[in-house]
Amino acid sequence: MKVILTTIFLLLSVAMICQPQPAEVTLADGSTFEGFADITKDDIIEFRMSLSDEPANMDGLDLKRVAFLEYPYYIFEYVFIKRRFKLLKLVAEGSINAYAQYPESFSTQKSDAQKKRENYINHDKKMFGNGVTTYSKGGFNMRKRRYWLKNMETGKVDDIRLNFRKEAEDWFKNCPELVGYIQNKEWTYSDMIKIIEFYNEFCGEV
Repeated sequence: MKVILTTIFLLLSVAMICQPQPAEVTLADGSTFEGFADITKDDIIEFRMSLSDEPANMDGLDLKRVAFLEYPYYIFEYVFIKRRFKLLKLVAEGSINAYAQYPESFSTQKSDAQKKRENYINHDKKMFGNGVTTYSKGGFNMRKRRYWLKNMETGKVDDIRLNFRKEAEDWFKNCPELVGYIQNKEWTYSDMIKIIEFYNEFCGEV
């Protein structure tokens, strides 16, 4: 009896951990549906219209975007990079989209133990006077994040981390004020979200 109860408890725990989240998906043909979604460790989207339905597995051939409808309202898109689709987190949107990629998986099916481990490993530290304050970055390693940019008019996708200032001058050549901030090192690669938001607000095509 004890073994049976333990097995039931474990099954219930896994079900709670892997509970799909309310989400809206955009298919490759542009149609949208609301339901419940999960991201697997292999970056496959499991989507169902209701919790009682069997999930449909979707990848970049079927799906363009999944937008979760509960806090923190993350949006993920499949972006075609180097001959294959890659699931990335959308962090800025406009004439140029910016996507973030981290060493950690985007899976929504992580156990509490996995989440705590990632949060612990990725804590940053800041010095305030003689003390040290630690704060979490939500499980993602912010120092090792990689940004991909996509020009929404031409479809060009690139990571401009190498030769950042030279590449940025080409990407943002119609925005001299922004280029100036980058060349003067006021904004660096780590400021990519701010850079793309500035570009889209003041220099992007309407």
